[in-house]
Amino acid sequence: MKAALVLGILALTSAVVVHGSARSDDGADGAYDGVKPGTDHRPPGPDVAGKGRYVTFPGFEVLPGGRSRVFVQTSARIEPVVTQASGRFEVVLPNTRVHLRNNRRPLETEHFATPLARARVEQRKKDAVLVLELKHPIDSVQVHVQPGQDGYFFVFVELPRSE
Repeated sequence: MKAALVLGILALTSAVVVHGSARSDDGADGAYDGVKPGTDHRPPGPDVAGKGRYVTFPGFEVLPGGRSRVFVQTSARIEPVVTQASGRFEVVLPNTRVHLRNNRRPLETEHFATPLARARVEQRKKDAVLVLELKHPIDSVQVHVQPGQDGYFFVFVELPRSE
């Protein structure tokens, strides 16, 4: 299995999925085999589920009805803390490390019909921070945590439709 450091894009029935890194069995068919909520696709690198607090994969999805969401897969259940600043939201994941350097690459979303311009995960001392830079102001985001497969979890940040 080859690891590719690319921005993978997959068109589903009515959704577009963009992720920070991708894996494919052979890379020839362009099939996306990276982390995607609702699947059993594993994150790149060594298995760290239940072995600490890590961000193992960031991603972005356009949802039906024009909404969108950014997500991070984590190796343990983490309760996020959300703050709002001028032109952005920050989702702090306390006492959490970024597992691979590639997971800090920005997700460029400015060309999608969403209020989000880009998202990135930063390491700030002991915390990982998901930074959401906006194209235009929005009032709020919805954040929730959901179990994934094989001991991993997802932190979802849902954004409203772009006006």
